[in-house]
Amino acid sequence: MQKLGIDLSTYQKEVDWQKVKDAGIAFAILRAGFGNSVNQQDSMFETHMKGALAVGLPVGVYWFNYCLSEEDARKEAKACLQVLAPYKGKILLPVFADYEGDSDRYAKENGVTPTKESRTAWIRAFCDEIEKGGFTPGVYTNPDFIRNKLIYEELKDYPLWLAQYGVDTPAYPCDYWQYTSTGQLAGVSGNVDMNRAGDVPVQAVPDKAPSKVPTKKASVTYRVRGQSGTWYPPVYDLQDFAGVTGDAITDVAVKVSAGKVRYRVHVKGGAWLPWVTGYDVKDAKNGYAGNGQVIDAIAVYYETPAGQPVKKAKYRVAPLRGEYYAWQLDEEKTGGQDGYAGTFGKAIDRLQITLA
Repeated sequence: MQKLGIDLSTYQKEVDWQKVKDAGIAFAILRAGFGNSVNQQDSMFETHMKGALAVGLPVGVYWFNYCLSEEDARKEAKACLQVLAPYKGKILLPVFADYEGDSDRYAKENGVTPTKESRTAWIRAFCDEIEKGGFTPGVYTNPDFIRNKLIYEELKDYPLWLAQYGVDTPAYPCDYWQYTSTGQLAGVSGNVDMNRAGDVPVQAVPDKAPSKVPTKKASVTYRVRGQSGTWYPPVYDLQDFAGVTGDAITDVAVKVSAGKVRYRVHVKGGAWLPWVTGYDVKDAKNGYAGNGQVIDAIAVYYETPAGQPVKKAKYRVAPLRGEYYAWQLDEEKTGGQDGYAGTFGKAIDRLQITLA
């Protein structure tokens, strides 16, 4: 299910966060600053951050890039990390690199002519430092930049926040879609950027939480790579399916918000590959299951945290352009279950996972 969100910066001075939440907003993305100095922190960042956290909204962040080199991009990321340091562990959504037309203007005025290669390298350098700092990096951009100004193939593994207005659906698969800059919302004066996204991965706990905090509902995040070579956007629980009909799945990555998960895949015409427990599409050893070959089955096992009601991984797959097979629970082999989802010898192109 899609959820609505807003993004804010210094231009929104007065925000009633309770009214914002009551209006149906499920997340917020806040500008933390710009450039390569902590002195360029957004003047409203701390106010917005504290307000969003106080009502329990999951928060993401963006940093506007004015870099001239990879080294400069890393300096920007380090400045961003300094600004975010007091909120580490509370920022649950990505930290986005925001490179736009004004970034190009600044570079040209300072004697640097950006190219597809240089823009892409700068964004990657920024994201690399953000990831080293313990946050999930992401990329904010638009269809024109994807088509004409970036080597997007080198950035597609990062969560994408796409800005595209005046259309019913975005031109590219994305994790977050900024669909208007002229939204009207209770609790915010004037225009506000509005966004749509899939189910946010973790529900935040308000800073001023009651003494007895309700147990969080564990959720599962997963994504797949197709035979086309594309890592498709993450899916949360049963908001959708991972994959694209007709593109045989070769690799799978799974993570949970609480507890532990292990998973493995079976190569079509081959054997089961080793179990993995990580979630990192850049880590071929333990970040995802698969070796680039078409798979025909998957096994997933969920370990419930101590003291919580027992849950199991519930998952299913669909054969290439076919109907879904039956649901599978963990590795159970009762009630007609096989201990895995899929049929040996038949490629799969869609995957769904939840916890039940």
